[in-house]
Amino acid sequence: MLEESTAYRTIKLGIKNLLLNKLRSFLTMGGMFFGVASVIAMLAIGEGASYEQQEQIRALGSNNIMVESVKPPQDENQQGSMWNAQDYGLTYEDAEAIAETLPRIKVVVPVREIPKRILFNQQVVQVSILGTLPKYMDVTNIRMAEGRFLVQEDVDRKRNVAVLGSELAKRISPLGSPIGRPVHIGSEVFHIVGILQAPGEGKGGKAATQARNGIFVPLSAARAFFGELIVKSGTGSREMERVQLHRIQVNV
Repeated sequence: MLEESTAYRTIKLGIKNLLLNKLRSFLTMGGMFFGVASVIAMLAIGEGASYEQQEQIRALGSNNIMVESVKPPQDENQQGSMWNAQDYGLTYEDAEAIAETLPRIKVVVPVREIPKRILFNQQVVQVSILGTLPKYMDVTNIRMAEGRFLVQEDVDRKRNVAVLGSELAKRISPLGSPIGRPVHIGSEVFHIVGILQAPGEGKGGKAATQARNGIFVPLSAARAFFGELIVKSGTGSREMERVQLHRIQVNV
């Protein structure tokens, strides 16, 4: 009984002191509240960032390695000249060497990126053309929404066929499917054979962006129709590059 009365008096005294110093009590409680809330918020932000990074890695494939070429600084002798082409990048021999030299390699997929204007149904759009192989679909985990992706026969015969990214297909043909119709890529005519499925919400990275807005063509056709010289023209400027491959995706 004595212990209960002591505890009661202690609680009563504590409440009385809190009421006598309302401002100090309020500030103390506020500090505790905001301190705990800030820690929880920081942990939540950290977990969210970690989850986003993990999703991007999953989108690329946890057992994929991406070998990319980086454009070097322009040589001083080429500056001021609009007719000199800068040579850099990976080569077809690099892709063959990786496949033949490294024993644990399963798939090697070269990728070439070409900026081009396309013409479809009176619309002109600037896009990135990606010359690649059929196994690109496997190493990047992209899926088809309609039609088909590239096949080996397209590569062997250098067929002028194209697969559209999900957002690009909606942009140039909002009222119906463009499959089976021609699209002008530069001065060449390609036939649309498929549309990619949109990547999941929150999936970023280069592969997801290209799956939304790119056009995929056989690597052999890209090499035959567009060559290895890339010309970028701007207002009062002109830049030329000679590149065989921009990226090699390796599955190990």
